[in-house]
Amino acid sequence: MNNFLGRYKKIIEQINIASFFLLLLSLALPWCFTQPLFAIWLITWFLECRWLKKKNIHFGKHTIPILLLCGFVAWEALSLLWTIDREQGILELQKHLPIYAVLLVALFGINKYYQSHQTKVALILGCLLAIFGYCMIIYWYRVQNTLPISLNQFNFWSMFGNGPIGEIKHRSHLCIILLIAFLFSFDVYQYYSKQYSTKLIGSVISVIDIIFITTIILTGSRTAMLLLPILLIILFLKFYQGRWKKIITCSIVVGIITLFCLGTNYNDRLSSVKNDLLHLHQNGLESISSTQEPRLQIYSCALRHWNEFGFWGVGYGGSEKEMMNLFAKDGLTNCLAKQYGIHNRYLKVWMEMGPIALLFMLFILIGSAFFHTGQVRKNVAYICIVFGWSMLTENVLTMIGALYIFFTLITLVQIEQHEQDLQRLDHP
Repeated sequence: MNNFLGRYKKIIEQINIASFFLLLLSLALPWCFTQPLFAIWLITWFLECRWLKKKNIHFGKHTIPILLLCGFVAWEALSLLWTIDREQGILELQKHLPIYAVLLVALFGINKYYQSHQTKVALILGCLLAIFGYCMIIYWYRVQNTLPISLNQFNFWSMFGNGPIGEIKHRSHLCIILLIAFLFSFDVYQYYSKQYSTKLIGSVISVIDIIFITTIILTGSRTAMLLLPILLIILFLKFYQGRWKKIITCSIVVGIITLFCLGTNYNDRLSSVKNDLLHLHQNGLESISSTQEPRLQIYSCALRHWNEFGFWGVGYGGSEKEMMNLFAKDGLTNCLAKQYGIHNRYLKVWMEMGPIALLFMLFILIGSAFFHTGQVRKNVAYICIVFGWSMLTENVLTMIGALYIFFTLITLVQIEQHEQDLQRLDHP
């Protein structure tokens, strides 16, 4: 019997780690690939029966951010009592429920086969494979001339954001995981440069990072392109300690600004932002309704009516219906006809659950890194920066594709923290 149980445990653990690696490989692909892998990984984790043994419970400060997230989801559920759109609220709430399963994984841990550097390599390889696959799709559509949109709209500077790729993978979600992979590549370099030639590993990582940066630019995601130089400066300040640090940093900043100025002449999406800002500068805020970027109309409309949301908000899931009412009040017929949502996570939380909920979310976002230690704290900060920035223009945490990335990254961080804690116990 003991022999059978031992073999059962070993097989389930191996299936579990294999499914997690496949899950990481799938994050840059359309979420329909990620969804079944996420389910298989959770099911095999439960079949390991780690949750039956009290000794497996590992509660620490790093678990607190997940507990806070669970509390936030509970608040969302409570706000369904007064929401103006309960059906939509329930649909969105269902997408957030897996956070409770992630909490159990954080509390009871994972099996011995997990290694944080291998998980990061799997994530990076998954992004590279996805980019290669997307290039093949683009090539095939070009050859067959069967693009789902006009060839005039399918330009080089948004080849990974429009055209066939835009139909199967949201540009913001693709950029989120590419930015995370780019940031994790420095950890991979530090780990493997201790075992192999520094020049060889540095060259390989440099090529990979160039591929990631190029792909991010070619998605046409303005949010990601604006965040990229900020991350580059943060990384440089962290890893470079020479006396020329300030001079080189200033040179990078000037170079990045110059590249963006040049980029607005070629990239349609950057050019549209520049034109809208010039239009606003010349004509004032009252001209917002005539700009091409709908987000400016959406945000200004929501902010004009901030005092109508109440202290507890309109209830979870009610922002879309509320925005339709506000568009009608303000005569924004184009926004009303296209039924635009709020397109900003911060405004959505404020509108639906009030200012206290917004402060609670900001506390989780800003404070999560401080509940972790060592290298994990840095990685949590990176994840929070990428998601926090992305939430300025998209409701990424109500879209299932981004949520699977979010849940998986939380788990990856817990794996790394658990590994780091064990190393500290072995080498006090």
